[in-house]
Amino acid sequence: MNFLCRSFLLFLFFLFLGGCGERGMPIDGISLDDLQNRGVNGYYVLKTDKPYTGEIVEWHDSNQMKYRTHMEYGFKEGLWVSWYKNGQKKNEGNYWNGIKEGSWTSWYDNGQKRSEKNWNKGKPRGLVVEWYKNGQKREEINFKNGKHNGLWVIWHDNGQMMSKMIFDDGEFLENSGKYWNSKGESVDSSAKAIP
Repeated sequence: MNFLCRSFLLFLFFLFLGGCGERGMPIDGISLDDLQNRGVNGYYVLKTDKPYTGEIVEWHDSNQMKYRTHMEYGFKEGLWVSWYKNGQKKNEGNYWNGIKEGSWTSWYDNGQKRSEKNWNKGKPRGLVVEWYKNGQKREEINFKNGKHNGLWVIWHDNGQMMSKMIFDDGEFLENSGKYWNSKGESVDSSAKAIP
């Protein structure tokens, strides 16, 4: 069999595997529960000194996929996707050598977006946005080198602004905080802004 023909058959095989996983049909892979977590050394095949390489798949009791990812030499690598029992996507993002990297998105079980975060070498980077389950924006936070940096805005679940604060390299800038109660009235502290 020539190289092109073998490559095409291999492509079809992996395409079939990927398609089956999305429909709840069995796919190859093991659960994280079947591995031993050795912390900074990664995940190992139980009762061995061998770091795991391969697919990681876990299922809910309802036969709905719970999560799916890949491991290389004991560390999560590439796309991580998880789902709620009802089939709604829960999280999606990438790992690089066991740490979060790039864009991550989370959703509530009703399908409403929960958060959007960017990661750089396992630390939050840039703008992070979170929402309440009702769809109202909850907060916007800026990060630089994994630390709060710039404006941090928080809203009440009714859409009224709760607070605005400014941070510089993880430090709160004194007198930069402004606070409002859930009625939109200005108050003098974060404690009075929280219902």
